[in-house]
Amino acid sequence: MLAAVPNADVKAYIVWEPIRPWDSFTAARTSQALVTDPRVRQFWASGLDLAVRAQSAIDLKGEPAWDVYLLYAANSAWEPGAVPRPADFMHQLGGRQPDDKLLDPDSLTARVSRLAVSTRSR
Repeated sequence: MLAAVPNADVKAYIVWEPIRPWDSFTAARTSQALVTDPRVRQFWASGLDLAVRAQSAIDLKGEPAWDVYLLYAANSAWEPGAVPRPADFMHQLGGRQPDDKLLDPDSLTARVSRLAVSTRSR
């Protein structure tokens, strides 16, 4: 997806957390090797802190926010210990979030491109 968005100002952060029983630091390291774009920073979190905090940012109830793609403008304000509401997001959570936000790679690419352009023009 990032290959289709050549804007050097676009950054991506991937946080791997132990959602499933087989999720581990080792499994995350293996998956990290699949993402080679230099604009991506990847992290392993041994708990579910980020996923739990992200729940309220996308109005998700009853489970941590995982397999979500949160899109933020470059000038987004982050407060310690909180996850702000994203400018846009997509998910792989089935019927637990709006269908129009269900992950579609082409749509995600378009949303990232639009956000990058709108942020740059401010």
